[in-house]
Amino acid sequence: MMAVASSSSTTCPIELCMEAWAAGSSDPGAQDRAFLMENATGDGRSYLVRNLVCGGAYYGCFELVDVNAPFQPADFALVDYFGNLLSLVMPHQGRPQPTEEPLGPLRDLLDGRPVRPQVLGYALSKAGWRPDDPYFVARFGAAEPAEDAGARGQTVRLVAEVYPRARFFDDGDAALMVARDADYPLAALRARHAAHDVEKGAEPRFRAGFSSLFADFSLVRTAADQAALAYGLVDDAEAGGAFGSTLSCFYDDCWFEDVRLRLDLDADAAWLLDHAAVALARADAEDGAAYVETALAYLGNGCNASRTAEALFIHRNTLAYRLKRIKALSGIDLENPAAAGTDLLRVHLSCRLLAQGRR
Repeated sequence: MMAVASSSSTTCPIELCMEAWAAGSSDPGAQDRAFLMENATGDGRSYLVRNLVCGGAYYGCFELVDVNAPFQPADFALVDYFGNLLSLVMPHQGRPQPTEEPLGPLRDLLDGRPVRPQVLGYALSKAGWRPDDPYFVARFGAAEPAEDAGARGQTVRLVAEVYPRARFFDDGDAALMVARDADYPLAALRARHAAHDVEKGAEPRFRAGFSSLFADFSLVRTAADQAALAYGLVDDAEAGGAFGSTLSCFYDDCWFEDVRLRLDLDADAAWLLDHAAVALARADAEDGAAYVETALAYLGNGCNASRTAEALFIHRNTLAYRLKRIKALSGIDLENPAAAGTDLLRVHLSCRLLAQGRR
């Protein structure tokens, strides 16, 4: 019985036992001889694994399973012979390793090196992209981070099969994916994340942080920084989530964390806090109310009463009462801010800071 790594719905044994595969040698992704994984999946079976490596590029692997009898030395020789034949064929297949060459100027920008607009535009045109195409950057890694370069290469290959029209760049312990919104709409990915659209019964295989949308490729480094921040918050209870087989976080859901870190608001936020929002927080503490939470939900839902009541799991009449109490206690008029001179942005930022300080 032979299993070949592919993009089908059947999970390859290597993907079920990545740690055992990584332990097969000091650099299993570069291993070009057959090696044995004994009882790797805990079912008593052993796998004879052979990578498909050619010219230093890793194209996948195949495995033999000891269903009927233990492996013999002749099996190792046969697997190596068959692997050598496949390695000659793989570079000529239609789905090669993810490559950076067509968009080399993006690599320069990601590394902080300047690129002339004409050079960038020419490189984008060769890839079929336009300088004003909306795009985003995602930082991808395995669900369980791997230190081994071969294991990281396997992760990139699998992600590239899901996003074949994107471009991938090495970024140390993870990979950066630059993708056009026209190819993979960011709003659709974020909607799946919000709906927790995951594969039933499947363990997460990847983790990813997604930037906001950009329309200027010269800012790709900024987009990558946003993706890195989101990547670091994948496990955050509030911002993190999942879709498909990917643990995920979107910068648009955690931008405030970026503001908080850049302004060092943990050390001193008093200069930014609106005194009226502080009065709300004080009322919450004294009365056991939820005025700050209500203000945040109301502003976060575009001042839409129906969506806010649904998000807070309360009746609309209860929401209306809370909004009136907020106005009476603090002077913050969320329903008619212009008439009361309420600065909604400052109120929103202040309530976010106050709510974060309670956690």
